[in-house]
Amino acid sequence: MNLQKIGTKTNCTLRLIDDVTKHNPHVTIQTKQGKYAIDDVRKAASDLEDALLEYIRHDGSQGRLFYDLAWKCKLLHPRGGAGSFTVQQRNPFSPNKLMGWVNIVKLPSIGEGSRKQYHSMFVIAKRSGVLRKVSQETGCQFNICSNEAKVPTKLCAPYIWVVGSQPRRVDRAVEILQESIQQHMSECRCRL
Repeated sequence: MNLQKIGTKTNCTLRLIDDVTKHNPHVTIQTKQGKYAIDDVRKAASDLEDALLEYIRHDGSQGRLFYDLAWKCKLLHPRGGAGSFTVQQRNPFSPNKLMGWVNIVKLPSIGEGSRKQYHSMFVIAKRSGVLRKVSQETGCQFNICSNEAKVPTKLCAPYIWVVGSQPRRVDRAVEILQESIQQHMSECRCRL
């Protein structure tokens, strides 16, 4: 990933700030003030996201990466509203990376360390009807990102990626999924 190349292409300056003491590396993007400044920053951020996707080789962790990047950057990624953890971001799972309102839901697990097993199949099970209920009630789409599902993750804990056209719909989808997880955990020994 070449920050200088992205900067030259977008009229921006990108700097990697490697704050070792806080374990918080981040990239700052700056440009000159002017009519197209926000467009330049938005393009640089998009190019940086694309470079990061290439770096992680499009692993299932890409949704978590995009969500975390959006959450950290309020200027380019509006939030759903008071009390909402939904943000506006491109969907790395769609062919054209279309913008939408997104959120993630953590999956419960059992065990510790390398023996930790995440539970996602109960969400997929037809008898529980969770996915159908989420789709019908909210119109949202989702990817279950876990090694048991079709989108394996190597770089983060498994999760459910939720994307929709409106923040309130995504918030409702997250609420339904979290209720389902709570129900599953009451019948199982797994925990968040």
